[in-house]
Amino acid sequence: MLKSSKLLRTAAALLCCACCFCACSRTSADDPVAVTTAMQPEETEQTSPIEEPVSDSFPFTFFLDDGSEYTVTLPRDPEYWAELHSCTLDDSGDATPVILLTTANGTGVHLEQARAFSSADGTEYPVTPVDEILTRYVTAEDCGTHWLLTVNGAGYEISKEQFADYPPEELFPVPNLSATQNFYVEHGRLYCRVGLLCAGAGTGYAAESLVIRYGLTDGTVTANEITFDRPTAQETEETP
Repeated sequence: MLKSSKLLRTAAALLCCACCFCACSRTSADDPVAVTTAMQPEETEQTSPIEEPVSDSFPFTFFLDDGSEYTVTLPRDPEYWAELHSCTLDDSGDATPVILLTTANGTGVHLEQARAFSSADGTEYPVTPVDEILTRYVTAEDCGTHWLLTVNGAGYEISKEQFADYPPEELFPVPNLSATQNFYVEHGRLYCRVGLLCAGAGTGYAAESLVIRYGLTDGTVTANEITFDRPTAQETEETP
């Protein structure tokens, strides 16, 4: 019995050493170290092109001098927002097709643009934007009881008395000339009337306005004259 117990103790000691040896072997610097790598996202190939946003366009047809039809596209339905006119833009007396198109409209806002074309072959003439003309030739400043509008070197006063119904804080530092730009044709000439928004949320327009007369100069339809239009006392009384 004594011999058997000794043998059992010896076997147990050998088993313990074997376990320690295995544990040390697993942490040896000579063994490769397991490295965890992050999963990379899979690359996918675009199989269909991204569609461009769809914008409405409308054909608009008019006749040239030789009787042939010429068609352009407009961003708004011409039945509601466009008119075709025949204008004389230079001293030649030739009639020029001009399309007047409303581009924005709402409370206190009405903006139009003009597009002019050669009656011979339909070539479109560049038209100087209204805002560019105003920036070039018109300045405005607050003078206390009135605004002073300087048009191509000449000064014109716009009295603030006509806005007595508005709180002082609703009066603008200078009139806004970019809210109403209305093109029209009169006696074969092309004009744009510019409203002077001075107070309120699109309601405080001055009785005065600016009128730009357009002409064709060096292949460009641009301002030939800018006038300050002040209504007469009778016209002011008749305005509702």
